[in-house]
Amino acid sequence: MALEISTLTFDAIDPARQTAFWATVLDRPTDGRVVLPDDQGPSTMPIRFAGTTAPKVDRLQMHLDLVPCLDSSLRAEVERLVRLGASVHPDLDDLGPRASTPASSEPAAHVVLTDPDGHEFGVRARP
Repeated sequence: MALEISTLTFDAIDPARQTAFWATVLDRPTDGRVVLPDDQGPSTMPIRFAGTTAPKVDRLQMHLDLVPCLDSSLRAEVERLVRLGASVHPDLDDLGPRASTPASSEPAAHVVLTDPDGHEFGVRARP
């Protein structure tokens, strides 16, 4: 016998804000509490945000890594995510050049950001 993952769940100070943020980031529908699967795309797992009053205090041991769709670029997606409310993580520069530096002539391979509740996630260049 085996199990399959049914839902990815994160604690969130403001579950509605997190649900709206991630639904927009992933361009997926939501029921207000859960970012729903999109049967048209490869990322089909629901993502749920459970309310908590405890703020995030440490770096997550597990995080999402995202790649731009074929019609976008790493730089364009990082800029879009920042406009939506994400922040480029200030302390994680050990992963290579940063896409958040507009003057940089080196393309980044990976950028670490945080969502509105401070959860880290990565955006990688498509191989």
